[in-house]
Amino acid sequence: MKKLFIIILCLFLAACSKESKIEENTKEEVQEAKSETSLVYEALDGQTLKDSFSNSEAYSSLNFYDNGEFDGDFLSNSDIDGRDFGLKEESKKTYNRSEIHKSVFSGKFSLGDKLDDGVYKIILEEFTINNQTGPDEEIKYQSWVDFAGGLNKDDEYILYLKGSVLDDYLLENYQYKQEEIQIYDHDEEDHHDENIDENDNHDHLHDHGHDDEYRAYGIIIYNKTQKLVFTAHDKWAITSHKH
Repeated sequence: MKKLFIIILCLFLAACSKESKIEENTKEEVQEAKSETSLVYEALDGQTLKDSFSNSEAYSSLNFYDNGEFDGDFLSNSDIDGRDFGLKEESKKTYNRSEIHKSVFSGKFSLGDKLDDGVYKIILEEFTINNQTGPDEEIKYQSWVDFAGGLNKDDEYILYLKGSVLDDYLLENYQYKQEEIQIYDHDEEDHHDENIDENDNHDHLHDHGHDDEYRAYGIIIYNKTQKLVFTAHDKWAITSHKH
C-alpha cells in the first residue's frame, strides 16, 4: 500500500511539474509576443506618414502616437475623388476651380499577423471623422467631408518597418521609376533617420542575404486594397544592387 502511495505521489508530482512547465512556456510566449508588439508600436510612435505621391494635389496625413493610435487630416478636390458635396458647380462658375474637400480624423491600427521580418498585417481597428460635414463658413469653395483617402476599415493594410524587404506586388505599384530607386548608402541613411537605432537598421539590411532586394527606406503602411503608400519619404525604396 505504501509503495502504491509513493507511485501515485510521483505521478502527481510529475504531472504538476509538466503543467508548471507548460504554464511557464505559455507565459514566456505571451511575454515575447507583447514585447514584439510593443516594439512595433514604439517604431510607429512619433511618425508622420503621408500619402502625398498618388496625386500632388491630394493627401492623407497620419500622425502616430502610443499603441498604434493616430490622428490626421485629408485634402482632395471634386476632380480627383469624383464626389460633389454641393459646391462643385458654384466653385467652377464663381471661382473657376474644383470644390475642395477636407477632413480631420483619428483612429487606431492594431497589429495582426507577422508576415516576414519587419513586415506585419495591421488592422484599421478604429476610424472616426472628427469634423462636421458641409460647406466651410469662410472658404466658399471648400466642403468638410466624411471620408479620407486610403483609410477604409475594410481595406487590407501591411506595415513595413525600416529596412524590411518589400514585396513584389508593392513595387509593381511604386510611384516613381525603378531606376530612380535609391542606392543604399550607410552613411547617408544614418543621417536621414536619427530615431532608428543604427544597429537595428544594419541588422535588418543584412539579414537573410537579401543584398539586392528592395527595402523600406523608412516605415511604410501599404493599403493593398487601394494600392496606396503611406510613408515619410517620397523615395521610399532602397537597394544595395547597382543597376
